[in-house]
Amino acid sequence: MFTNRPLEGAGLLATAVNIGERHQLGDPLARARSNLGEIGKNWDLPEAREHVQAALAACRRRGDRFAEILAAANLMYLDLLAGRWDELEALAAS
Repeated sequence: MFTNRPLEGAGLLATAVNIGERHQLGDPLARARSNLGEIGKNWDLPEAREHVQAALAACRRRGDRFAEILAAANLMYLDLLAGRWDELEALAAS
């Protein structure tokens, strides 16, 4: 994630997401989605918001409150940068 090779890292994590979805892996799938969203956020990749939203949904389904907080913070950061004030405030209130 931090080797200045974001596209390669995103590709590897996208493969991990694919495998996690095919085999219905809970925790590893959520972590892969979260890290894919993190790369997207840090490197301004186009699908970052969708990946973070998927990670947030997975964390909520699993009841992982700590990971949910991290995913929510990433989503709020993306909303802040994009000027999506209503979405940011709604997520902060939930």
